[in-house]
Amino acid sequence: MDLAAFHQQFREEAAENVRVLQDGLLALETEADAGQRRATVDRIFRAMHTIKGSARVLGFEPISRLAHALENLLGELRQERRVFDRPLADALLRGGDAILALSDAAVGGRAPPLDVEALIASLPALPRSPRHPRPTRSHPLRRRASHGRRCACGLTGSTACSTSPANWS
Repeated sequence: MDLAAFHQQFREEAAENVRVLQDGLLALETEADAGQRRATVDRIFRAMHTIKGSARVLGFEPISRLAHALENLLGELRQERRVFDRPLADALLRGGDAILALSDAAVGGRAPPLDVEALIASLPALPRSPRHPRPTRSHPLRRRASHGRRCACGLTGSTACSTSPANWS
């Protein structure tokens, strides 16, 4: 089966979802309404979740790993466990640019143009919101009675998320 058409569609959709990320981050810098901010964060989160899942389906693992790391940051922001600030915005923008470069390389059959693991490791440990301290192993948000484990993206169960159970906490 020729996957060229799927790969091209992935590259186009990834570019569109990175635009959603960029536009959303710009909106968050000026948006004062809490409801609108929440809707924007949700939209950005879904865009990154889509990139992660699509990359995983097509076997673009470096893109999937990076998108998952960015999705984790957005999930913490979404759950108000992380504050939106300049370092977070910069990290997400850097990640979006890297996804575009990785998409071009993957679709073109070239090796990744950057060290994905180093980029993931460089994502800053950002300050936590005072309302929600870092969860511990016994924190109720980190546990689910029926499965016992939860993916950092906020979804539970092996069918809810395309992420390997090894990445669950």
